[in-house]
Amino acid sequence: FIILNESDEIYHKNSQIIVETENVVIREFKDIELGNGNYTLVLKVFYSGAVETEFSQKFEVRIFKIPLEIFILVGVAGAVILLFFITKFNLKKIFHRKFDMFTKDIGQAIKKVGRKINDQIHELKCKFRK
Repeated sequence: FIILNESDEIYHKNSQIIVETENVVIREFKDIELGNGNYTLVLKVFYSGAVETEFSQKFEVRIFKIPLEIFILVGVAGAVILLFFITKFNLKKIFHRKFDMFTKDIGQAIKKVGRKINDQIHELKCKFRK
């Protein structure tokens, strides 16, 4: 097994497999790490007698990495959106609390004014009866 990149041989390993009729060879390359790029896997097969065959297969490796700038941008945007929602809902709660207190105060003031008006009407009625 040979793995080539565009200019160099990256991996080379000899192994022996005995095949009597036919065989599917599956090989895992756990001992190498390939970066982004185009590669070619070359398999040279030697048969008994002086027969040699070479198979090659091109493949590409793409490693998806998030650039640091995008990671920071997404993090900052997420923090801003989170702060916006936190602020909006907290302000809404505070506004409702203050509004509730305001309506309570107005309600109490209206009741007091209503009582005073009722008291004055009652006094006027009493004066006119006399």
